[in-house]
Amino acid sequence: MSALLCLGCGLSNSQLSAVQLFGQQTKSFAAAPATVVTAYDDVYVTREAFETSTLAHVGGPGGIWRMTAGAVDTQAAMAAQAKELTDALQIISRYGDLLTTLSSSQFTDSDDKAAAALGKSVNDAIAAFNSAYKTKVSSIGGWVAGGVELVGDLYIREKQSEELKYYVSKGDPMLADLSTAVNSLLDDLKKNITSEESAIGFALCSYEGRSVALVAARNAELVQKLGGSGERARPASAPQSTETPSDPSKCQRYDGGLLLAPETSEMVIEARIRIRTAAQLADSVKQASVSLRNAHRALDQSLERSESLADAIAQIQQLREEVEKANQLRKSLDK
Repeated sequence: MSALLCLGCGLSNSQLSAVQLFGQQTKSFAAAPATVVTAYDDVYVTREAFETSTLAHVGGPGGIWRMTAGAVDTQAAMAAQAKELTDALQIISRYGDLLTTLSSSQFTDSDDKAAAALGKSVNDAIAAFNSAYKTKVSSIGGWVAGGVELVGDLYIREKQSEELKYYVSKGDPMLADLSTAVNSLLDDLKKNITSEESAIGFALCSYEGRSVALVAARNAELVQKLGGSGERARPASAPQSTETPSDPSKCQRYDGGLLLAPETSEMVIEARIRIRTAAQLADSVKQASVSLRNAHRALDQSLERSESLADAIAQIQQLREEVEKANQLRKSLDK
């Protein structure tokens, strides 16, 4: 009789399917942003190599060595920033794993134990993230899991329902915190990578004031923005002017320091396309993060308040479309 009284207490198949789809899209979302970092890294190294090889006052091998040392320092600072983004995305991906496990249509004791392990993994990752980056990302807590095989299928579904509602409810503030962190990091990355386009133009121009000291100073400024020290030696004999062209297309002087071979033009074209695509990807991921938050909130309301699934499904579909757009851009950068 008690089993019959529990009939219908668990989530419907439609609700489980909605959670399953959201979990899958959450994992897909987490895969896209890291490519912005990879693109930035590629463009930065290409531009530094290009710029170093075209400096009129590079000062021979010693100057090249100093210039490339600055590039290595800057790249190390970029790697630290990239790790923060990667760590945030890893938490989001693990949360997606947790939801897909909990929304299984054939929920068993093994799934229950796997969900408990995933929940602990998410919390441990959040604690490590907060400690490393001085943030306050909300924990998702921990559901106290017990054996479910001995109490019947109907009670299994009820236990699955309560556990899923718990984690979706606790996950909402966590996703809000991480989305804010990811978007902030993407804003910084977009600002830095778009500045590389003008830096490439700067490398194409030949001005008397363009020197090892000038470029090293610009690298130092970038390192400081990324959280590094930015301290490095500059050649004593290098000119100290900081004149830069406001528009590379208006360069009037050329001293023969750059051989404009077809390969050079191809490199510039490819770098500029990569820069603009990476900037578009950053914007696309930010838009997808808005859809992620909206879909999760609608899903939480549907599960907790037994509201219609219509809004949640519509929001998840919007998330799916935004994630697909972001991943199309990601794939074009991965080529």
